[in-house]
Amino acid sequence: VRVSAAMDANKRRRVRSCCEAGVGSSLLLQGIAVISKVPLFASLPPAELPRIASVLRNLVYEPGQVVIRQGEPGHRLLIIQEGRARVTAPCRQVADNAAEAVEELGPGDFYGLSSVLRGTPLNATVEAVEALTLWELEHHDFEKLGLRHRLHFQKRSAVHEVEAAPELRAAEAPSEKPEALLGFLVASLFENVTLGPLLEHLKDQEVRAIAASARSLRVKEGEVIVRQGDPNMQHFYIVEEGQLQASTDGEVIKSIGRGASFGELALLFWQPRASTVSAVTPATLWAVPRGEFRKIMQGPLRGRLDEYAALLRKVAGLSRAAAENAGTSVDAIEWTTWRQLADVVEEMTFFRGEFVVEADEDDRRLYVLYEGQLAVQD
Repeated sequence: VRVSAAMDANKRRRVRSCCEAGVGSSLLLQGIAVISKVPLFASLPPAELPRIASVLRNLVYEPGQVVIRQGEPGHRLLIIQEGRARVTAPCRQVADNAAEAVEELGPGDFYGLSSVLRGTPLNATVEAVEALTLWELEHHDFEKLGLRHRLHFQKRSAVHEVEAAPELRAAEAPSEKPEALLGFLVASLFENVTLGPLLEHLKDQEVRAIAASARSLRVKEGEVIVRQGDPNMQHFYIVEEGQLQASTDGEVIKSIGRGASFGELALLFWQPRASTVSAVTPATLWAVPRGEFRKIMQGPLRGRLDEYAALLRKVAGLSRAAAENAGTSVDAIEWTTWRQLADVVEEMTFFRGEFVVEADEDDRRLYVLYEGQLAVQD
């Protein structure tokens, strides 16, 4: 039986609880992997994450389904694992307060924090754009875990009060670029101190694909490109021509000229803009869409994830522990479980002569040797 999207718009397709699934379940490992990548929880020790994940609920929505509606009680924090969701709110500048899409959420993004903290109704509607998998943390569990006093919160403006940024005028589709321009954009990507090291792991054609996805954007003198505190983080920018300046709390902190870039955190994390960037002169920018960047990055990351999963599967003690927790044999553990465990692995590099861990040190991490040799000393 096929039910139309209109009739089924508010129905959740599947709800699963980590608590009911059990301590050794793959669902719990999946929850830990998801929240470990959310900046909101970055201030917590890794040992705390299983406790948080144990109270999460896993929800799945189909395209077109409404996740939450404006005006509903804000009693849950939503964290997106897969898929995209559209946030809409009444626009005060439009007659009858017609709904306007003000933000798009993707993997690693979260929504509802302000309402959970303040106990206020939700100020926007969230709808699934494509198949959407997310995690739900209820208000009472949020308070029971003491997260109100343990997390570091970024100040964020209300969604419907944020002024539209010029990025919304960027070309809807990327244009074909001359080789010289493409080379300039690639070089600028590598020169960004945050993105450069990440891009080194990609193939040349993958980096070029990121550059090719950029949209042209022209701004006037005095125009604001991004505003401090703005949650609309859909693009990363490269300056081709002109002069910009960045300011924080009204104080100019740096100048931005040809070849420089900004907004890289918007590509990697959900995080409101840290500074306001405005045009000192007329300028030409290239805007790299967040969704395109993340999509291109997923292929290489999946390959690395499979490498880690295969490595973890070879660790005898870890395999036995996983089998005991799951109540099955090592051979019966699904590959997806190993990939979920691999998703929380952090790669670390040590140089010759450097100590990895010292005697009597309170280090609760499990180390697995990926490459090189180690010496164990008494």
